[in-house]
Amino acid sequence: GNGGSSKSLALVADAAYGEMVVTNHGYILASSVSRLDGPYGGRAYSLGVSIHSEYGVDLYNSGSISAEASADHGYAEANAVVAQGKYGVATLVNNGDISASADAYAGYASATGSDMSSKYGAVTINNGHISATAYADYHGRAEATGSITTTPGLHGYYGSPAPALYNYGEIDA
Repeated sequence: GNGGSSKSLALVADAAYGEMVVTNHGYILASSVSRLDGPYGGRAYSLGVSIHSEYGVDLYNSGSISAEASADHGYAEANAVVAQGKYGVATLVNNGDISASADAYAGYASATGSDMSSKYGAVTINNGHISATAYADYHGRAEATGSITTTPGLHGYYGSPAPALYNYGEIDA
């Protein structure tokens, strides 16, 4: 048989119109596991917080946001925060803990702590801790990124800010 697939989404906020604002003072955890089933491994995907809006997105975190993924002979991907705006600014203010962890035995592991993007500007202000850990063994491959702040497709709009990351805490991978 083939390996199985596991997907875990802890919080998904999506707005077609208007600005999407998410505030977390508690604990958010997404965890998924895919184990070897026959000759092929499976896929484990975890996403702690996903925010999308046609306009701006704001995430204020003073709690804990975590994503964990594990796969045998397969693909493990963990993203703690992914936020995408389109016609507004994407903003993350982190005063808590954001972490992503992925591990794969004889496979591929990818972990990202935070990923903020909008073509009209993106800002990350970290006063807390953002981390990503990826581990692969037995000829596997691992990639970890602590924090990403981008403005893809900026197109040089008048007054559009460049991406900015202000770190007063700790970011590690």
